This record gives sequence, C-alpha cells and structure tokens, in this order.
Amino acid sequence: MITIPNISKAERINSILAHVGNKIITDYDARNLDVKQYTQILDIQDDELRESTMKEYISQVVTYLIDQYVVEIAASRDGIVVSDMEVEQVIVEILTRNKLTLDQLEKSLSEEGLTMAKYKYQLRNEILSSRVRNQILMPKIIVVNKDLIDIVNLSPDDYNLYDRYEVRIILTDKKGDMSNIVKQFKSGTDFIDLAKEFSVDATSADGGYMGFMDYELLSEDMQSALKDIEVGNISDTFEINDKWGVFYLISKEDKYDFDDETRAALTEKAMEKQFNLVFQNWLEKSRESTVIIRK
Repeated sequence: MITIPNISKAERINSILAHVGNKIITDYDARNLDVKQYTQILDIQDDELRESTMKEYISQVVTYLIDQYVVEIAASRDGIVVSDMEVEQVIVEILTRNKLTLDQLEKSLSEEGLTMAKYKYQLRNEILSSRVRNQILMPKIIVVNKDLIDIVNLSPDDYNLYDRYEVRIILTDKKGDMSNIVKQFKSGTDFIDLAKEFSVDATSADGGYMGFMDYELLSEDMQSALKDIEVGNISDTFEINDKWGVFYLISKEDKYDFDDETRAALTEKAMEKQFNLVFQNWLEKSRESTVIIRK
C-alpha cells in the first residue's frame, strides 16, 4: 500500500512499489523521479484532490520505471550495458563543452529540480536507449518503396511532390475548331505546326510549349484531360476561361520517382514511423519474459 505524504510532513515510508526481475522500485524512487512535480502535488491544499493526484502520479511513475528496467534487463540479455564510467565520461564531456565546473552544473540542475544522481540516471537511460535503438531495433526495420509512396500520398504538399507533365497546348475560341485540329493531328500534321496556325494562346509562336506542369495544381478539367494520355499523344479537349484547349504530352515525370535527397528524407521518416511499432512490440515481448510484480 502506498503511503501518501501530506502537508503536515508525516513520516514517509519507503515502501516497495514493484519488483522488475531482480530490481525493485520504491516509494523513494517514485518521489525522486520528478521532485518538482512531487512537491507541487504536496502543496495542493485540498486533501482529497492531493491524494487522488498523488496516486495518479505514483502510478504513472511506476509504469515508467517498470518500462525503464524492462529495457535495461532486455538490453543486457543482448550484451548492451552502460557502465558508471561511461556516464562519468559523458559528465566530463558536458562540463568541458559548456566550460562548467561540477559545482556549477549541480547548481544548474538544482534550479531545474534535478539532483546529480537523477541527472546521471537520465544520461544512463539516454545512452542505453540509443544503443537499443541502433543495435537492436533499427536493424529489424526494412523500408520498401511502398512505405515511401504511402508517406507521399498522406502528405504530398510536405515534400512538394506531384506528377509533372511536359506539354504543348492549343487554345481556340471555338469548340468546333478542335475537331479539325484533332483530325489533322491524327492525319500526321505536327502539333507544333498546328499550334502556330490555330492557337490563340501566347505560347503559339513557340509551338504551344508550356514546359512542365504540376498535375495536382491544374484545374479538374485539365487533370481529366491529361489523366490517361500517353507520351506523344494528344488529350481530350477541355474548356478553360471560355476557350477550348487540347494538350500534347511530350514527357511525364512520376512523383514517385524520387531524387536521392527526397528518398533519403522519406526513408528516414518511414524508419521513424516503423521504429515506434518495432519498439512497442519489442518492449511488450520483453515484459512477457521479465518477472514483474506490481504492488
């Protein structure tokens, strides 16, 4: 049973809250995980609110500490440990990099509600988590092209990726003119010559050349016209601004044909997405193979 300290500073019992393998979690551990929050809870004047808040806090802390010990035990089975000497070396590096003395660091930590022991505990967990991630979990992750495509489909604007069509265009004032244009093209007349002769668009002098166009940024009518055409063919006719148009497709760039930089960014995101799932599965299996007794 957890003894909840009250505002009168009654005697605190350092009771055992959980066993994780051969390790124990005590009331002292829970109180000192976040001294600042713990103290704030003690300052709550309403007895019932203070007790319920403390119980919730203790429960959350114990769950967190159980997971930390499970990770530590599971990692040690794979030969991954963090020694006290390694933690001390990190402390030295922090002092050197920030040009601090040990007293100055301890003072800074104290202002944040941390003891040096707690800080070392956090550093140990960070080092351990990094090694578990890089040595155990990341090698289990396999990213295939479909994973990258799924990310793009969910948020194409984040990567500015669209199908791009390199096109020429002919615009006319009358829909009826299109029948003649299409007929001549199918009879072998070059689209460039048709554009120069019939198009009222500003691109007519250049054979209707418009360069590359992002598919998702076009009007629905233009998208529909371009959707299924093959390179070297013309599209169905479409209406735009009281004019009638037809596209000639020169080439197409698929939005899924990623350059190296984009592929690297997408791969990193896909790995992060999978990592969370892989970690949770690994943690759950580690829990199952670890004796956990929660009081």
